[in-house]
Amino acid sequence: MATNQRPQGYGSFELSIPVASPADNTVKKAETLEATINVGGMTCASCVGTVERALKETKGVVSASVALVTETAKVIFDPDIVSPSDLIEEIEDVGFDANLAGVSGSSPKSTNRTICFTLEREVGSPADAMEDIREIDGVTKATLETTTKGRFKVCVTYNRKVVKARMIYKALLNRGINAKVSWLNEQNSLAERQRGEIQRWRSAFLLSISFTVPCVLLMVASWSRATLSFLPLQNTIARIPVVKLLMWILATPVQFIGGRSFYEKAFKGLRRCNLGMAFLVSMSTSAAYFSSVLFIALDAFSSTSQQQLPQFFDTSAMLISFVVLGKYLESIAKSKTTDAIQKLLSLAPDTGVLMGTYDERKNMVIHESKQEITIPSLLLEVDDVIRVLPGSRLPVDGLIIEGSSSVDESMLTGESNPVTKTKGLVVVGGTLNLDGSLVVRVSGVGEETALHQIVQMVQAAQNTKPSIQSYADSISYVFVPCVALLSLSSFVIWLTLAETHSIPSSWIHGNSWVFALKFGMSVLVIACPCSLGLATPTAVMVGTGVAAGLGILIKSGEALEKACGITTVAFDKTGTLTIGKPTVETWINTSQSVSLKACLNLIGTAEKSTDHPIASAISRYSAEEGGDLGSPEDAATKPGFGISCKVGKYRVYVGAIKYMEEIDVKISKEERRT
Repeated sequence: MATNQRPQGYGSFELSIPVASPADNTVKKAETLEATINVGGMTCASCVGTVERALKETKGVVSASVALVTETAKVIFDPDIVSPSDLIEEIEDVGFDANLAGVSGSSPKSTNRTICFTLEREVGSPADAMEDIREIDGVTKATLETTTKGRFKVCVTYNRKVVKARMIYKALLNRGINAKVSWLNEQNSLAERQRGEIQRWRSAFLLSISFTVPCVLLMVASWSRATLSFLPLQNTIARIPVVKLLMWILATPVQFIGGRSFYEKAFKGLRRCNLGMAFLVSMSTSAAYFSSVLFIALDAFSSTSQQQLPQFFDTSAMLISFVVLGKYLESIAKSKTTDAIQKLLSLAPDTGVLMGTYDERKNMVIHESKQEITIPSLLLEVDDVIRVLPGSRLPVDGLIIEGSSSVDESMLTGESNPVTKTKGLVVVGGTLNLDGSLVVRVSGVGEETALHQIVQMVQAAQNTKPSIQSYADSISYVFVPCVALLSLSSFVIWLTLAETHSIPSSWIHGNSWVFALKFGMSVLVIACPCSLGLATPTAVMVGTGVAAGLGILIKSGEALEKACGITTVAFDKTGTLTIGKPTVETWINTSQSVSLKACLNLIGTAEKSTDHPIASAISRYSAEEGGDLGSPEDAATKPGFGISCKVGKYRVYVGAIKYMEEIDVKISKEERRT
């Protein structure tokens, strides 16, 4: 090309350009992970905004969402730029407690699992048991912590392909330690943090109220002339009345111990110019407390005998006590919002009957002991083989390898009619096995089960913010500074009115500065953004939780917000809209030799021998229409077909048409149509 261009009068030169390989032409997209962080100490929408801004301003964070009621932060971040520990440091730096609940992303599914044991009875040494656990091959991490109730808690991370949770549990038992097992998941962590928060606010309230009550009584006593004759309240020490000194002493622990958390959060927030509810409380109570200290000092060093300045020690103590009481009640209310999820989780039983482990190569069950043993269901692993007896719920998801039964799956599908399950079919943890014994090969445990996935969906909905909540959070960002400005303005305006005699002197009752200070403090105390931040998330939390308990899964808070505009609902599945319990609507007796009442009595008595929902409905109807039922004898159930038993002198068979055909009972065309 250069040779051809030169004769045309253009200068040219050769430029060497490296040819990019196909891989070089592709811009590698940064892999992001999502961290779930437990955040403690949030009390209002302003706290949420503080944490969210701190996270979003962190380099490497793609997005961050903080939920007040669930006390969690969901952060999507670039692991090449920032780590989960950096995120936790950012949260702690703005005055809140934080710990990592988990990290998920596009990386392959980990074989590691974390299981926790709360030690209930300790004959041996927990430290020795920890050494035994750490020596187990496949254990990658083991920690020993103290719970809010003063018990020891052991959390162990292990590789499921190398070691089973039962071996870890056995190491505790070998040291004479009984323990309760639980997965380290978001729900358990939230419940534990909520219990700890309730305990902290309860302790703070009891301390505050124990000093506030005598402080208020002293104030009332100083007003009453009847008590002055035998109480030395008006005696002075260094020109300071005894009553004021006593109130000062009583108010001090309330101010700095009961209200310590408010000061800590306010100080850390000020470092980042984040003003929240803690700033309002600490500022208003500090104004009352330190102004009282100042007035006492002025009275002590005053050379005149003028009327002494007032004090507000009782005011600051009562303010902190009432705010702490509100936080205590609020923490109790927040803990109750998770009740619906706990009810869902409780559908899965705590124990399972272990038979052994399924060997894929030999296609057989390898028994771990000579007999079946009952163990905590959280100790079950994938490929374990369990027996599910009639009338019990399945502890985990699995595949039937032996037996058949009717299973009530209404908790999953909403359908009240049981489903017949036979060898090779899948069963789901939390569903109810009705009438047959099943041998099940475990396919999913812990958070891998369908029940936990439902719970995670509900939790995800509770953590999402509807648009109205985002609007409230944005308001709370400027709310506190505006309140502080209004408080200062209120103080200045009333002080100006008092000093310029623009208001009646009878309103002031003493010093005009003290008069104006009361108005400034009132604005600070009353204006609290707690309700602004708690109303919407609490409504979403309770609404989605109750709906989940009723079998309705709400995908997000925004979907719940838009539901108020629904005018028409179309259901695409018949049989779902029921009361969840079968009832007998029509009864036809085709027998010419047995009366209707006698027939009902026989069938109703036979149906008493099984817990099948349809059988229970027939039994109830028969008792109402046919009188008192007898007692069935020699009952036998054939899952998916029917039952047979002896009632008096009769052998009674009740079931589907295929059951009647199996026992050679002829059914006419008319009866089939019926």
